Amino acid sequence: MAAFAERIDNRSKSGTISNWETGKNLPNNERLKRIAEIGDTTVEYLLKDNQAKTLEEAVDEIKENFNADEIKQIIRQLI
Repeated sequence: MAAFAERIDNRSKSGTISNWETGKNLPNNERLKRIAEIGDTTVEYLLKDNQAKTLEEAVDEIKENFNADEIKQIIRQLI
């Protein structure tokens, strides 16, 4: 993590990276751009992927905590 932090900028520390990984904090726009450059991708891709994982985790949590009838009722309320 320390080596990755150094590649981002001179203010990043391994603890900063750890906070991003655990969702405690998010990188600012400048750092997001640098991370995208390092990974040879776009900021949009990084953010989209993160949102998809979050949605997937939410669905998994719903499946674990509710039975099929309860899920149907929740969906009806949302529509």
